[in-house]
Amino acid sequence: MTVYRVELERLDHGYEARVPEINGFLCEGLTEGETLSRLRQKLDRYRAETGAAIEFPTVQLEVYRT
Repeated sequence: MTVYRVELERLDHGYEARVPEINGFLCEGLTEGETLSRLRQKLDRYRAETGAAIEFPTVQLEVYRT
């Protein structure tokens, strides 16, 4: 299993989620749920492109609100 730390920040217009261990990896959304859903979709694409999806098929997000 791969665990990614997610920093979730409230903005004036919604939320932003960052994965610090992947440089420049962030997503925005209007709600926490939408933002984390977009992040998971982007993370799935990233993992498929890099081959990590095969090596570690299960992903867990640890969300830290900043």
